[in-house]
Amino acid sequence: SKKLSMKKMPLKIVRYANLDEVATYEAKVDSGLVTCGQQKSLLQVIAYCGKVLRTKKTHIALSVLAILVSTAIVTILELADLLPGVNSLILTLYQLAWLIPTVITSRVFIR
Repeated sequence: SKKLSMKKMPLKIVRYANLDEVATYEAKVDSGLVTCGQQKSLLQVIAYCGKVLRTKKTHIALSVLAILVSTAIVTILELADLLPGVNSLILTLYQLAWLIPTVITSRVFIR
C-alpha cells in the first residue's frame, strides 16, 4: 500500500447497490472496480490484486508448514522429556523466525 498512492490510482470498489445488501453476508458477491484515471491504472490495480492473492496463498502454506514443524518439535521435546525446559524467550524467537520468510515473500511478490 505504500507504493500505491490514491493520487496515482484513483480507484473505488463498488460492492453494493443499496444499503440493504450491506447487512447480508455471502461467500461470493459481484463487485466492480471504478476508476477516474486511465485504463493503465485500472490494469495495475488488477495486477496488484493477483499479487496479493498469490502472497496470501504463500503465507497460508507457510503457516501450515510452521504448524507441522512446531508439532514435530514439541513431539520430540516431549518424548525426550525436555519440554519443561523451554522458556517463553525461545518460543518468542521461534515465532519471530517464522516472520522472516513471510516478510521476504511479501517483498518479493509485491513490488
